[in-house]
Amino acid sequence: MEVALAIDKYKTNFKHGHKPWNAPASPEHRSWSAAKTRCFNPKNKNYSLYGGRGITMCDRWRINFTDFLADMGPRPKGTTLERINSDGDYEPGNCRWATMRSQNNNRRNNVKYDWYGELKTIAEIARDYDITYDALYGTVRCGHSVGAAVCRLKETKWRKANGLGLKRPNWRDLERDALATI
Repeated sequence: MEVALAIDKYKTNFKHGHKPWNAPASPEHRSWSAAKTRCFNPKNKNYSLYGGRGITMCDRWRINFTDFLADMGPRPKGTTLERINSDGDYEPGNCRWATMRSQNNNRRNNVKYDWYGELKTIAEIARDYDITYDALYGTVRCGHSVGAAVCRLKETKWRKANGLGLKRPNWRDLERDALATI
């Protein structure tokens, strides 16, 4: 019986060529297999974060790697399997190949801010405005709104770049001096 199962397994794996018998699996097959294990194997260390939360894989993908591969296509270098909706299942409309940066912005525990009509993380906003993450995060943690923090940090960066120092001008003195010259 075990020999028949092994031969059957060999034929199944050989069919798509991504997991030849007794050889390393392709990146696509490893991603598919890892996702399946996280969803369906209670002994997996991450099961509580996936299968234990009700995250599953559609039957079409769970049963057949070839269908998964047909829907997802080849895995681009530097990417892994990501669920677009982190509370959704592994299924064709909810998965994509994504970089680690994209995946880090798609975590359940991220705080997202409404930034000009888009939901963005502090890291995304910092990259958009060429500000360090630590500076923006620290300024927001001190109680500033994200918008005020971005403005403050951009001004500081501009003042440094233009040799004006970090001290803000006393506007009353500047106004008095300007009026005195008239």
